[in-house]
Amino acid sequence: MSNLISRADAIEAVCRKCSAETRMDCALGICSCCDRRELEALPSADAVQGEWIDVENEPYCECSVCGAYIDNLDDDYAFCPRCGARMKGGEDE
Repeated sequence: MSNLISRADAIEAVCRKCSAETRMDCALGICSCCDRRELEALPSADAVQGEWIDVENEPYCECSVCGAYIDNLDDDYAFCPRCGARMKGGEDE
């Protein structure tokens, strides 16, 4: 599975290379020195939805998508670190 990234974060990273003089043009989407328009035009990916399944009598949970085990859910994993599935109950749900 490919990694999912935030479009806004990608655009911000690309626009960082713009000079101070063109940064306002970049914010308006009319900058010629970066690929902002191309990033904005990319189709969005559908995130895989999963959930953490409690494993009976064990101190860990299992990803419903790939079967990865997580020892400690105290860190509140919103995504599976193995397959990237978005977990139910995350802040982006």
